[in-house]
Amino acid sequence: MNRAERRRQRKLGGSQPGPSSPALHRAVEEAIRLHQSGQLLEAEKAYRHVLDLAPGHPDALHLIGVARLQGGDPSTAERYIREALQINGKNPAYHRSLGKVLLSTRQHDAAIACFNAALELDPQYIDAHNDLGTTFWDLSRTEEALTCFRRVLEIDPGDISANNNLGLALRDGGDIDGAISRFRKAAQGDPNSVEVQNNLGLMLQEQGEQAAALAAFRTAIRLAPQQTTSWITFAEALRFARIDSADPDLEQDIVDCFAQEGVNKQRLAVSSIGLLRLDPEFSKTLRELSVEGVEPNEVLTPHHVDVLSHRLLIALLWRAIIPDFEFERLLTNARRAMLQACLSRTLPSGIENFANALSANCFTNEYVFAVSDAEERSVASLVECLPVDLDKFDEETRVSWAIVGCYAALHSLPELAGLNNTAAESLEGEFGDLVRRQLIEPRKEAELKQTIPSLSAINDSVSQKVREQYEENPYPRWVTVNAGRPRPLVSVVRQLFPHAPDLPIQGRQDSDILIAGCGTGQTAVQASYRLTNPNILAVDLSRASLAFAKRRAQELGVDTVEFVQGDILELGTCGRTFDFIEAAGVLHHMADPRAGWQVLRGLLRPGGFMKVALYSEYARRNVAAARAFVAEGGYDSSAAGIRRCRQDIYGLPQEEGARQVSGSLDFHAVSPCRDLIFHVQEQVYTLPEIADLIESLGLRFIGFELRDRSIQNVYRERFPNDDSLSNLGNWHEFEAANPDTFAGMYQIWTRDIST
Repeated sequence: MNRAERRRQRKLGGSQPGPSSPALHRAVEEAIRLHQSGQLLEAEKAYRHVLDLAPGHPDALHLIGVARLQGGDPSTAERYIREALQINGKNPAYHRSLGKVLLSTRQHDAAIACFNAALELDPQYIDAHNDLGTTFWDLSRTEEALTCFRRVLEIDPGDISANNNLGLALRDGGDIDGAISRFRKAAQGDPNSVEVQNNLGLMLQEQGEQAAALAAFRTAIRLAPQQTTSWITFAEALRFARIDSADPDLEQDIVDCFAQEGVNKQRLAVSSIGLLRLDPEFSKTLRELSVEGVEPNEVLTPHHVDVLSHRLLIALLWRAIIPDFEFERLLTNARRAMLQACLSRTLPSGIENFANALSANCFTNEYVFAVSDAEERSVASLVECLPVDLDKFDEETRVSWAIVGCYAALHSLPELAGLNNTAAESLEGEFGDLVRRQLIEPRKEAELKQTIPSLSAINDSVSQKVREQYEENPYPRWVTVNAGRPRPLVSVVRQLFPHAPDLPIQGRQDSDILIAGCGTGQTAVQASYRLTNPNILAVDLSRASLAFAKRRAQELGVDTVEFVQGDILELGTCGRTFDFIEAAGVLHHMADPRAGWQVLRGLLRPGGFMKVALYSEYARRNVAAARAFVAEGGYDSSAAGIRRCRQDIYGLPQEEGARQVSGSLDFHAVSPCRDLIFHVQEQVYTLPEIADLIESLGLRFIGFELRDRSIQNVYRERFPNDDSLSNLGNWHEFEAANPDTFAGMYQIWTRDIST
């Protein structure tokens, strides 16, 4: 009997004891056939027929249990498998199946005992070794997991699951080279494994091998286009990929990725712009139409309309902010040309898709594009002559309203105040999507704003000013977040920081979480996807921000977050403590950031984790120059003031610090730009200052959460003796030599050390 036959027999429970009639044999084979084809209900009926023919047949009992587990009924599965074990306790497959049932209900210790029982009966039982190793890995017992997987590979060096699992365990142990080797071995054995391709891609990405990583992720999305995880990793890889030649297949992959739910579409923007530039016709159009003074009739030629309807541009406009000035000028000119053509009733055919997409984009960036007084007067004239009755919304009217929506949000227009939500919801197609985004969603937020409970008063004068800013400009107006596989908090921390010493092996499967300064809820919603069984309290100063957050959470079906208004300084009286506290980009906007951090410290449970994001003095040097430019120019923080300031910054020499802020994504929408260079309160830090704060608060620094984890490799080369990657003195020296390392803020993870 070969290895495959032995594994199949184990899976099916082995041969039953005693004599077997031909009818019984046929019944067993038919039941197994149905089971293997995924027909669980029919298989269970067939197994019960076996039991009619042979009462107490252990394999039939066992496999009914297996089918019930596969169908999501672990309690019934356990009952049947235990009954099989009472009849034949010497079958290792039964013990393994019971272990898998217990594992499904998070009974780790009992599951481990079952897997060990199976291995005592059959020390060569590969599946039981893999299950035992996976259980240890899930508990972050990495060394025990490594032992199990290596034992499998002693039995069968080509075992795909063991190679993949060993790669995961090596990754968690910090051996990236070893992990890559194992994932490649697994991919050789099964090139069609989506999980293996994603795992390989992630490790290659961490090693800085961006092209190879992207290739692995593209293989994964082709193998399983229905799996969100593959699209998430693909989008993340595009952030670091270098694309230097036209690639229609990659272009299609990106368009398809824009259509996926649960993927952060902003990750696709830079690559999309890069690919469009590599398209000869689009590149030519971009050069022609992104210059000042281009005439409207030159913009809307049939050829240019075709180019502006490029599938990738349309997808990009609907789902992301455009972080590119040349593209911004193209879109600004196109908007002006459409407005004039609309007034003169000379709109070209085929422009509707672009008009809807541009309108959606302008709403997302909060009308950050430059606009002249003449355009504002023209928009007012256009609104006066447009019908507001849905029955009269022909194609020309739809396009006209879309063009109006390129200049002002539809919900802000008094002329549309009487448009019923139910009627608006009935609109179909892209124009219907546009109306829902610009009219209905803001109305829902206005309603939700009244339902936000208050946790505390806002008495601090700086807090009041910050609240006023975010009431006017909620930040960020995000569209999507990444939906990933949830894991226990301890597992997430251990995966982020495999080199950190003294982390707990296992912890609670649920967790109480505080998102302090949650803004528009992106971080809170992301935490709900990232962690198993989270109970999240999300607090912010701004009701407008919280209303946006609540609407998006409801739309995504996230019900694990409680959104409340409150001031961090007042949270000490909330009467709650937390396993994990996150304050990302919040404390440095307080009058006394240490005081705020101290309050949060008092809410952290013994052994709990805290993530704080603070501005770096090194990385904010260009922002400081831009803030000085704002102050010297006397720009106000209104939308008009922000638009004027942005255009003046674009006019500065490229080498000036203030000009450099245009490279930030936040520069390309009104609320983020206000947050970036107009904020009413801002403080920056150096790592020695942060080290002193962490020590004074009785916390231990674990490490930085880095968007580009290949930075760790560069750090290791410079400081090979810092095994835990947690010496803040070394990191200070590293940042001094690489001042843009923490351009996205210091993402600082700490842990309570009071116990």
